[in-house]
Amino acid sequence: MAVKQLNLPGQLARYFIESRLTLLLMLALLAFGLVGLAMTPREENPQIIVPAAEVNVSLPGASPLEVEHLLLSVLES
Repeated sequence: MAVKQLNLPGQLARYFIESRLTLLLMLALLAFGLVGLAMTPREENPQIIVPAAEVNVSLPGASPLEVEHLLLSVLES
């Protein structure tokens, strides 16, 4: 039976499947991730500032449609 030549990704996959280095790399990545998780500062209730603005406009005696056409179209542009 002839052995099929593998392309570069296949050769790389075979190397990592057969190598003991893979286990060492995975354990090192897991350890670094756990250390990073443990060292990340956390707050129970963080104060997040969201930039926002609230604009109140009134036009007494006007219907909602009139307010939309007369005021909101001007304010939004």
